[in-house]
Amino acid sequence: RRPRMHGGVKMGNQSRWAGFLAIVFTLALQTRHVEATCASFAAWLKPVNHFSNFSGFVAFRPLPDGQSIVIDWQIKYPSNANPNMQTKLAGIFGPSQTPGVKPASSGPLLDLGVMPMPSSPGNVVSSRVMRASNYMSQILSYMREGLLFVDVIVDATTQEELVGKIVIPNCMEASLQSTSASGFANLLYTNEGYAFRFIFRQDVSSTVATLGFENDAQTTTVHLNNEIRLSGQSYTYTVGNLSQGSGLNFTSTATLSTTNLGQISFQFKDALPCRVLSNVDSSLFRIAEDYRSDWITIWSMNPSNPDVRTSLSPLYFAHPYSVMLGGSAQDIFQRFGMSTVELQTMNQHIVDVNSLKPGDVVCVIPRWHSVRSGNGALICV
Repeated sequence: RRPRMHGGVKMGNQSRWAGFLAIVFTLALQTRHVEATCASFAAWLKPVNHFSNFSGFVAFRPLPDGQSIVIDWQIKYPSNANPNMQTKLAGIFGPSQTPGVKPASSGPLLDLGVMPMPSSPGNVVSSRVMRASNYMSQILSYMREGLLFVDVIVDATTQEELVGKIVIPNCMEASLQSTSASGFANLLYTNEGYAFRFIFRQDVSSTVATLGFENDAQTTTVHLNNEIRLSGQSYTYTVGNLSQGSGLNFTSTATLSTTNLGQISFQFKDALPCRVLSNVDSSLFRIAEDYRSDWITIWSMNPSNPDVRTSLSPLYFAHPYSVMLGGSAQDIFQRFGMSTVELQTMNQHIVDVNSLKPGDVVCVIPRWHSVRSGNGALICV
């Protein structure tokens, strides 16, 4: 089965090689790369058969090399699911000729692999894969334009199918601190739904937790994640439908009640741009290497001891730059020595960096040998 590709870009060979590339780069997937505090894209998966109780979620984090992407995906199996089921097909499909409508053609642009079987009915099973493609820039462009979908056949016998449009989510974040625990939380949301992610430095593998918001009597049972993961292991999100929780006020004070770590109060705030979440393997050198920068530049944006870093702490990888009235992408290219490809790679949330508006915030990494001052003179000569 081959996809029909639209938009004047010939990508048929990509689908032929997607499986091969996926296998190669899955074997190389480790915690080597730092990852952005917020996923650039997400998809809430819903059953084609509306009487089905399957559901799913996918988060996408493009890597700064411009050719690779880390994908966290998960499926929630109903309590009456067949314990011997196995995903038949899971991938990214498109582009759609009609925005918002899943394309009738099939054949994945990127293959998500096979989801492990649940250990028991009713469980959420998650997986992390990394995919690479010579056509990644075009695939990401389709994602920004809302023309791609995730499609998962979760049971080869009953043909249970989950579908979700890939969108750019809103993102909020919070630091989790108490006398016995420390961690980081994310909230992704659109009109499709919401997804919480809680990560702790402490071992929370056996911890049960509930989340509640101020002035809301309802609470939600949430997944907690250990910072340390095995290769290929994903963080698990707690996913919900906004139509069922429309009364939630995500900006009010929240309380996470746990069995092992006590109660942790915090407040979600809009996520700051241009930051990565440090992990046990990250360093200023590693961040600089990933983003083709230097550790002095990274240190200048994150002042403290450069040799001592706390994991699960957000660190700036680039300077947030607010576009001024009359400003353009060309001004940014000239002043900071960046190329169009570099600027787009650092700003996957912007559909077209050549159509910036005043007030847009973009992430810039100065290429010092080409940086110019306000009067146009080279800074480094």
